[in-house]
Amino acid sequence: MCRTNKILFLTVAGVSLFFASCHPPRYLPEKATVAYPVHLHATSSTNIQAFRDGQWILIVNATATSYYEPKIWINQQYVSSIPELLAGETIVLSLWDFRNQLGESFNAGGLLRTSIPTPVRMAEIQINDQEPLVGMISIASGETN
Repeated sequence: MCRTNKILFLTVAGVSLFFASCHPPRYLPEKATVAYPVHLHATSSTNIQAFRDGQWILIVNATATSYYEPKIWINQQYVSSIPELLAGETIVLSLWDFRNQLGESFNAGGLLRTSIPTPVRMAEIQINDQEPLVGMISIASGETN
């Protein structure tokens, strides 16, 4: 291999290694959550909307019901706990905070993304371990970056 090819190869390898090291791991076993509670799944939804806005999800509780310490489920796989969702309240959550039972984060995308962001197809609220999940109305934004 000639000297120019070696220098080119080492440069490309170094740049690739630099960008690979800048990408945070999506899999963190210490952040693993519980499995989706299939036995609590309900096919109905209530007047709570979930809007995807890039790396964020906006949840609009247009009901007269408040939820305290609920879990928010996305796509029957990723979950995040929140302190409360009050009646009439709108909250904004980072999709990166949602994890699955293996500790993988939701692929929320972003400016330096390396893969296509995961769409939000379904959003649900888990009140406790006995009551059925509360389905939200997932509204596609058309923007997934």
